[in-house]
Amino acid sequence: MKRLFFIISTIFLCINLYSHPWKPSHYVIIDTDGGIDDMRAISMLLASPDVRVLAVTVSPGALSAGNAFIKVRSLLNSYYHEGIPVGINRGSNFKSPDYPVALNTKWGAEDGIDPGQAPEFLRVISDIISAEKTKISFVCLGSMSTAWNSLRNIPDFGKQVKDFIWSADGIEDKAGFNYSIDKISSVAMMKQEIPVKIVRKNSLNDAVFYDKEFISELRNINTRYAVRITSLFAADSSEDHKFSYEATDEMTAIFLHYPELFVCKTLGNISDCMPSDLNGLH
Repeated sequence: MKRLFFIISTIFLCINLYSHPWKPSHYVIIDTDGGIDDMRAISMLLASPDVRVLAVTVSPGALSAGNAFIKVRSLLNSYYHEGIPVGINRGSNFKSPDYPVALNTKWGAEDGIDPGQAPEFLRVISDIISAEKTKISFVCLGSMSTAWNSLRNIPDFGKQVKDFIWSADGIEDKAGFNYSIDKISSVAMMKQEIPVKIVRKNSLNDAVFYDKEFISELRNINTRYAVRITSLFAADSSEDHKFSYEATDEMTAIFLHYPELFVCKTLGNISDCMPSDLNGLH
């Protein structure tokens, strides 16, 4: 599985950086809470020729919504994707711990980025929904707060979104971080009718996915996406920042492209999906 992940990552990160003559298979809106694994997932989706990222929204989780906005905006600017709108969810009551590793990780140049000037997420998503007629996948890398509030407050949102792809710890897990950020929204999203595809993270105890050999191979990919991702891995820092070396939210990018690599248990509109070779991730 790790070797396959490397091959897929290489495909994502080695694509032509210019426009493509074909229509992408996936049109997505991404919601993120600013975790370092989110940066990898967003980078993979941006790099893929088969994905069009329509917008990114930020909500509190690993970071506050304001700090997450700074990370996302700086990342998009560094990739020359300044035209992708970024909205902010200021309505959540969750008090972010602003995890130091996530807060101190640079996604790009942060000077001059003011989250106070960021547009509200409902406005950004409403604009996308009104302009884009292709069915959209909503990729949730944090809580379900943005998804649920968009479903409640944007009239055509439910018609335009074909599925929600959520990085979480499984349908039965009620203590996972992404579930617990906004439990009311989590419960509500499990009851609505649009398919929710829960993609499990690499949750093995003591799992280190990005080992030295894998990182060395990634460093041989000479694109801005790969360079940004491998910048997370400072020499001999794995013990200090072990979470950086685990495969987590980037599994949503793999699932979007290759769902056949996952085993899913489906109940109603909810699918609980995990890599078919979970032990191979260790």
